[in-house]
Amino acid sequence: MPSKHIEANLWRKVEKKTVEAVISTKQSIKDTTMLKWLIMIGLKEIKERDIKLFLDNELDDVGRYKRFMEKGIKDTHLEEYEQK
Repeated sequence: MPSKHIEANLWRKVEKKTVEAVISTKQSIKDTTMLKWLIMIGLKEIKERDIKLFLDNELDDVGRYKRFMEKGIKDTHLEEYEQK
C-alpha cells in the first residue's frame, strides 16, 4: 500500500469518526479501516463542483467547506461553478 502523509488535524477527525463508529456499533474498527471507508465514500460522493469550490476558494478543510456551503454560497454561485 502506498504511504501518504495525512495532516495531524485531519487524522484526528478520522480517529474521532472511528471512536463514534465503535461506540455506535459496539464493534472494533481500526482507524485505517475507517480511513478506507471515508475515502471510498468520498470518491463516490465528490462532485466536480466540490473540487472547483475547494480550488477556487482554497478550502483545505472540510469544516471550512461546510461553513462556506451553509452561508448560501452553494445556492448563489452554483450555476457559475457548474458553467466553468
